[in-house]
Order: sequence, then structure tokens, then C-alpha cells
Amino acid sequence: MAILRLIWRRHRWLWLVAALLMVLYGGSVVDQAHKTHTAMQKEMMTPVRFDRELKKPKDERSTDARTYTEYRDDTLMLYHEQLNVVDDTAMLPTTYGIQPLRVDFFYLGGIFLLGVVVAAWDHYSRFDRFLMAAGLTRRRTYWTRAGLFFGLVVLGTVLVDTGIVGGLYALLPAHDVNLSLQQAFGLTLYNTTLAALCFAVGQLYGLLCGRLWLLAALVPLTLASANQTLQNLGVLFGQTFVKANVSWPRVDNPLWAYWPFVIGFVLVTGICLGLAAWGFTHLSLEHDGTALMVPALRPLVIGIGMVVAFALFMGTDDHGHFVWQSSLFAPLLTLALGVLWAQWSRLTAAIARRRAAA
Repeated sequence: MAILRLIWRRHRWLWLVAALLMVLYGGSVVDQAHKTHTAMQKEMMTPVRFDRELKKPKDERSTDARTYTEYRDDTLMLYHEQLNVVDDTAMLPTTYGIQPLRVDFFYLGGIFLLGVVVAAWDHYSRFDRFLMAAGLTRRRTYWTRAGLFFGLVVLGTVLVDTGIVGGLYALLPAHDVNLSLQQAFGLTLYNTTLAALCFAVGQLYGLLCGRLWLLAALVPLTLASANQTLQNLGVLFGQTFVKANVSWPRVDNPLWAYWPFVIGFVLVTGICLGLAAWGFTHLSLEHDGTALMVPALRPLVIGIGMVVAFALFMGTDDHGHFVWQSSLFAPLLTLALGVLWAQWSRLTAAIARRRAAA
């Protein structure tokens, strides 16, 4: 319990601020949905005006609805009915309206940054050295700190999403919300596993980057490229393995791949947490100048860099289909630079020896 008290005393304000921001996020989502719904109600056509609209030629109408009830539902429903049977899933409403509860990359980016700060703060301030000097084991230190914030991310996301659903049904007619209990559960589960993954990846970033300037450069670059990278990989997967009449899954709309995505998020989260735990027991607390705190993970870093480079710079033909030959330059260049980075110390040492011998 002593280690928990030490870490809590140091991180309690960060923990509380993160929890407060999560609550404010949930409240802002409900408030914005309520305001949007109210504005749409005011802007709706009256039944008389709708009847006049129906008398206009079809190409001049402002709506395709055939009845006023259909028009009202199409305007005010937060979650529309499923339109494509091929993409149907019992867990998610894949056709969104105003979509207050959804996969929010802004929220996930905040969770990623929380993971970065949690790990990097103790390293750069040398608080990790203090804990080691106090006789505390690295493994226990890591899991205590990670567990404190991982619990906040998981439980907090569940409570935020539950609060959003409750707020929507409290402020708006249930018919206009149109979100079933099963779909609300599916969205909450999906968001929670995705948030857990973002925290685990962020924590791994903060733990392994030995230079603050490198971390400051990588974090915004990662946030800027993550969505595009995942979407490109999803499209490639769709073009390669999925039949033409089935929509391609994306992270923000997994469609039929809901359960594979959820299971994948959980597995990768476990891998990232395990890698971070292993890395924390092997990182050097004395050599702060190295770019990568655990040199043994260089092959993994190079491999991930190659995948990202491949996804970001994929070549396509005139029909939008990926061309493998023109897509290999970026990952091969990344591999070459990675090998040069991994062998840089040996290369400079060899050059120094040759100069000394000359």
C-alpha cells in the first residue's frame, strides 16, 4: 500500500483533472445534442408547408420523405434506422443522424495523451529513480501506476457513455433518440476497448522515448497520421479480402467486423501493456540521452514504422485500387533508415577507429 500512496500523492491531481475532463466531455456531448435537436425542431417545416412541398416537382423538393411522420423522423432521430442489410450488426447503429454517442477521435486522442503524460512525467522528472532508490520493485511500480489510470480510462469511459445515453433519454423523447439498449451497450463496449488501446499505446510512447523533443515530435505526428493509416489499411483489407457487395469496415464504423475489431483491440491492448511492463523492467534510468530507452525493441519500432509508412504512402491506379509495386518504396526506405539508426553507434565507432589508426 505504501507504493500506491506514493504514486497517488504524486498523480492525484492528474487523475482528478482527467476524471473531470471526462465528465465535462460527457456533459458537453449531451448539451450539444439537446441544442441541435431543439434547433432542428424550430427549423422543421410545418405539416401545411410539407404538404405544399409534396406538390412541387420531385427534383425541386427539399426532402424525399413521402409522409410528414417520415420527414419528422428523418430530421429529429439521433440514430436512424439501419438501411443496408448487408452491413447490419445487432451491436451498432451503423447509420448515424446527429450521432452524439459515437467513436470520437478527439476523446481518444485525449486518452492517448493521458497515457503519454502518465509514463513520461515520472521518467523525465526522475521520479522513477526515486521509487527505485526507495527499494520498490519495477514491476510493482509499473502495474500500480498503470492500473491506477487504466482503471480510470476503462471505468470512466463506461460511465461517460452510460451518462450520455441517460442524459439523452432524460432530455429528449425516446422515439427521437432511437437507440436500443443493445446498441448503447455495443457502442459503450466498443468505445471502452478502443480507449483502453489508446491509453496503452500512449503509455508505451511515453515510456520508451528517452528524449523530450523526440516525444514532442512523435506525438502530434502520430495523432495526425493514425486515422488515415487505419483507414487506408481498412480499405486495403476490403479490396483484398472482402466481396465487392460488402462495405469495408473502418475504426469509426466497424460494420460486420464489430467483434473482430473488439477482440483485436483487447489483444493489442494486452500486448502493449505487457511490452510496457517488460520495457519498464529493462529501461536504463541512468542514460537519459538515448532516443529509445529499451534498445531491444528497435526491431519492433522499425516494423511498426514500416507498416505506417506503407499505409500512408500507398500507390493507387486510376480506379482507386492499390498498386503494390509503387507502395513498397516508403516501407523499404523506412527499413533502410531504421537499420542505419540501429547500427549508428557501431558505424560511428568504426569511423572513429579508422581515423585514429590513420
